[in-house]
Amino acid sequence: MSGKPTRFARSMEQLSFGRVLTLSAAGLGLLAIVLWYSVALIVPPPQKEVVIATGVESGGYHAFGKLYEQMLEAQGIRVRLRTTAGASENLAQIHDAKSGVNVALVQGGIADAGTAKGVVSLGRMFYEPLWVFYKSDATFDQLGHLKGHRIAIGAEGSGTRTLDLALLRAAGIDATNATLVPLSGETAVDALNGGTVDAVMLIFAPEAPALQKLLHDSSIKLMSMSQADALVSIYPYLNHVVLPEGVTDLAQNIPPPRRPRRSGSGIDRG
Repeated sequence: MSGKPTRFARSMEQLSFGRVLTLSAAGLGLLAIVLWYSVALIVPPPQKEVVIATGVESGGYHAFGKLYEQMLEAQGIRVRLRTTAGASENLAQIHDAKSGVNVALVQGGIADAGTAKGVVSLGRMFYEPLWVFYKSDATFDQLGHLKGHRIAIGAEGSGTRTLDLALLRAAGIDATNATLVPLSGETAVDALNGGTVDAVMLIFAPEAPALQKLLHDSSIKLMSMSQADALVSIYPYLNHVVLPEGVTDLAQNIPPPRRPRRSGSGIDRG
């Protein structure tokens, strides 16, 4: 039969449509809750406080931490800087769930996929030059030449110490054939000036006042590493950087010209 729908039929039609609307609204509400919860798990809201493990207060890492502090606090995020002995301690703290550290500044080569599980790298930010200064009448251009000498290799917990030990080990030097002194920074520089160590292996920014003093001290020599390319091949996280003649001080021509070795081959200052 055809014709106008009965009042009963219209009521059932309206009821079905209303139920559909109610069920649809409930379903959308449930879907919104599920989506919100999923997003909260995958992309958690930004933290209101960040703890950054830096290094000693006089070091470059702490200075960079202060810059991050200014930038993040301008975005409403509170920053607390955690002073440490250096990169190795920073890595240990970010692995320790009880330390409260969220971010750590570390040197390249301190960790790898096997030793830093669960830690995400945000990227490399800048070069950190390794400087080897020494006092001797002889000219050293290989780490192996430091055998039998007193070497400041960095304090316990510092990234400098971790790197120095690895490089010296590759050159055949350890505590059995050299005196390895746990000094770093300006303390190591003072020891070299005072004659209590023969060499220092330091990681300093080129602008560091202590480094400038070493470069301008005629009684102290900067090692020009003839094996720099070999070191980069053995340790891919290293880079071979050459200091051009006079780049530190053009008036006094520091560093001085690179002299050829007895074999006649050139050496790169790295």
